[in-house]
Amino acid sequence: PGLAAVEVLGFRLPWLLLGILAYPFLYVVAWIYVRQAERNEQDLTDFVDNT
Repeated sequence: PGLAAVEVLGFRLPWLLLGILAYPFLYVVAWIYVRQAERNEQDLTDFVDNT
C-alpha cells in the first residue's frame, strides 16, 4: 500500500510501471515470437523445396 501512493512526475507508481515497463517487455516478447515464427516458416519452405 505504501508504494501505491508514491507519485513520480504526477503519476502514481503502479500506473507508471504498467505504462513504462510492461509495454517494452511485451514488445520484446512479440518480437522474439515473430522472429521464431519466421524462422519456422523458412525452415518449412527449405524442407519442402529440398524434397
